[in-house]
Amino acid sequence: MKEEMKQYFHKLLQEWKDYNNSLPKSSWIEEAASFIYEGNPDVEEYIFWKPVEKDVFHDFSDIEKKLAIQLHHSIKEYYNSYWFFDLAGSYLEYGLELNPVIPGIELRDFYISLQGYKKAHHNELKNIPIGMECNGLLVVVDNENGQVKIEDYETGSFEVISKSLAELISML
Repeated sequence: MKEEMKQYFHKLLQEWKDYNNSLPKSSWIEEAASFIYEGNPDVEEYIFWKPVEKDVFHDFSDIEKKLAIQLHHSIKEYYNSYWFFDLAGSYLEYGLELNPVIPGIELRDFYISLQGYKKAHHNELKNIPIGMECNGLLVVVDNENGQVKIEDYETGSFEVISKSLAELISML
C-alpha cells in the first residue's frame, strides 16, 4: 500500500508542479499538525500542503474494541502510510475521493465516520467507509476480504470495483 501511495503522490505533485508550479492546496484546518503545510493560509484560508510519509504507527485496538470489530489490514495500512489532504481521481467510470489522513485528527474523524456508518447499517460493520464517489455514493472496503466497493445506500446495493485498496490507488 505504501508504495502505491508513494507513486500516486509523486504523480500528484508532478501534475501540480506542471500546472501551477506549486504544491496542492487545501482548506486550512487549525487542528491539523503544521508540518503538513507549506507557507501560510491565503486570504480565502487555503494553504499549500505536501504528503508526508508516516513515521509513527497508529494502533487501532481502541477503535476495534469500542466498535467490537477487527479492521481489515488494508484499512490499517492506509491510515499508517502517509499524511495527506487529498487522494482522488478517476477509476472506471467513477470519480473517487478517498478519506484524507490529516495529522492530529485522522483517527478521530475515522472513528466518528465508523460510528455513523455502523448506526446506519443495523449496527454492523461488514464494510468500512473509505471515501466518496462524485455522485454521492460511498466507497467502502469489505472488512472480510479487502475488496473495494461502491455502495448505493438508497438501493442497498454494492458493486465491487477493485480487488484491494492498494490496487485501486495504483489505478487512480
